[in-house]
Amino acid sequence: PFAQDELDQILQAAQEHARLMDERTNVLVEGFLDQGLAALEAGDLEEAHRQFGHAYEIDPTNPAARHLYNTTGALVDDDAASLATHADNARSLLQARRQQKQLLIDQQLDMGRRALAAGDPEKAIRHFEDARNLLRFNPDASGVGRSESEIAAFIRSARDEYERQVARREQDLATRAAERQQEFEHAEENR
Repeated sequence: PFAQDELDQILQAAQEHARLMDERTNVLVEGFLDQGLAALEAGDLEEAHRQFGHAYEIDPTNPAARHLYNTTGALVDDDAASLATHADNARSLLQARRQQKQLLIDQQLDMGRRALAAGDPEKAIRHFEDARNLLRFNPDASGVGRSESEIAAFIRSARDEYERQVARREQDLATRAAERQQEFEHAEENR
């Protein structure tokens, strides 16, 4: 029903409209923020809060509008803004804790990989198991390379390498024992 040219024009017009709306929204938000800052400088905290509220209402994703609205709200005893400030603080704290756990898990995984590369699978197993335990107690810290199944694969790989090392050591011991036995028998024959 529509020619490709016509669809391209409609799409282009829609993109231009969205760009203009974004620009208009940004201009409005910036205007309210500027008015709020001016009111703040003039010492009118309630007017500043009202202006920041308009900016926040237009674009709740704008971090400056949200922060200024919540902060001035806490200062003018606006319960909604004060509650929002506490909620933002709690979200920030949870986010920081989640990131901290993710870093700890990543650190254990990295130390495990390095130990495995250095030929120490026992140490690698300990680090990988520590990462798995951290993830079990902090499931929200999972991410790329941090799922329990991926960590279990690292543990299996390290255990396989450990078993190969043990088998090589046993084989080396058996070979050396056989060589010494032959040397002993040869020395006995030459007596």
